[in-house]
Amino acid sequence: VLKSAHLAAVEQTQEIVESINQWIKNSKAILFIHGNGGTGKSYIAASIWNAWKEQNKNLRFYTELNLFEELKMCMNLPGYSPEARIETISDTPFLVLDDFGSTLSSDKEKSEWKKEKLFELLDTRYLNNTPTVITSNLNKKDIKDIFHERFVSRLYSIKNKIIDVSGLDRRQMPYYETEKQ
Repeated sequence: VLKSAHLAAVEQTQEIVESINQWIKNSKAILFIHGNGGTGKSYIAASIWNAWKEQNKNLRFYTELNLFEELKMCMNLPGYSPEARIETISDTPFLVLDDFGSTLSSDKEKSEWKKEKLFELLDTRYLNNTPTVITSNLNKKDIKDIFHERFVSRLYSIKNKIIDVSGLDRRQMPYYETEKQ
């Protein structure tokens, strides 16, 4: 489904769709899409990624889980480091990070390391005004509770586009899945 995601098929309000299309035209800074599960955040992110791909943009798409799996692999490879990998990812002209905040756990040491890496990535992309799409189930209060003030300040900067797509979880609507098939 995500490989065939297309902006024309995004099921959101007209205001949200227009806001997304406006951001894509300018493609600067961060587009942060948040809301509860099952509201189409990943589909929107995949739609944007596919649009960029059609334009032959140099891009990367990560779920947060995939990102940290890749960083963990770098720890075990000679000549590689998570820091160097974050730098490479940060330098990618177009980036999508899906499911932001989903891998943070009660293991404080691991979570602190993950938060540090997420900050390094966000900080570089924010400072360079590099097009970045981030999706998350976390709202601003959740993010403030988890991350330090500098992180929150960069993510919610006025130069970024913040879109709330909270609503009903479509995955739990019996008719929705059968209509999509």
